[in-house]
Amino acid sequence: MPKRNIANDNVNLLSNKIDPTTGFLHVSVTLCRSGIQEYVGRELGLTGTDAGQFFNVLRPPGEVVKQESLDTYKNLVVTDEHPNERWVDLDNVKFLQRGQVSNISVGSLQDNEVHLKGDMVITDQGLIEKTQNGKVEVSLGYAFKLVAEDGVYNGVPYQFKYVDMIANHLSIVSKGRCGPSCSITNDKKHDIIVDANTNQQGVPVKVKINGKEFEVSDEIAEALKAERKSSTDEM
Repeated sequence: MPKRNIANDNVNLLSNKIDPTTGFLHVSVTLCRSGIQEYVGRELGLTGTDAGQFFNVLRPPGEVVKQESLDTYKNLVVTDEHPNERWVDLDNVKFLQRGQVSNISVGSLQDNEVHLKGDMVITDQGLIEKTQNGKVEVSLGYAFKLVAEDGVYNGVPYQFKYVDMIANHLSIVSKGRCGPSCSITNDKKHDIIVDANTNQQGVPVKVKINGKEFEVSDEIAEALKAERKSSTDEM
């Protein structure tokens, strides 16, 4: 089996929604994009004088949307920072997992690049609070085959390209690499919709979350409306 290296790419988190029935945070996320990004040689597994040099690495659009790669994004594990082992597996997942990513799809063309999108849920209260307090970027941990190739892409020279990428985890981190085009988006399907009609205290109110209706008390309904208004004011 060809040798694979491991790298991490960071993206911005812009908004979040809390499911009042579970307390989980739900977001829609752009996980990665095609195009050129800059890496230090050691991040690419290079040694000697190359380890400290900067290189432009191309992620070809065809590789980003390759089905064999897309299949590895299914139920992607979410972590708080990248693990020291740099890889999540059966031995450490129960200690590292803070959520997961699902519903991976190829997004519309942005900035002449293809993007991968998905739905992310964070199930850990500590990490939810960190994102709400400003830890707002995500970083993809993955394996790849590194190909040495001098070329020019959209007018920018590059020295390497990634092929056969395998996604392993998505981490919430402090600083990103991918840029603003890769971000958490304010997806309407995660809005919390509360019936605005007045009700007697204690009478169940219908609450619509992700298209499904739930009955809650008037007190909870008022809290949900306040939460929704707060989330809207912050956008």
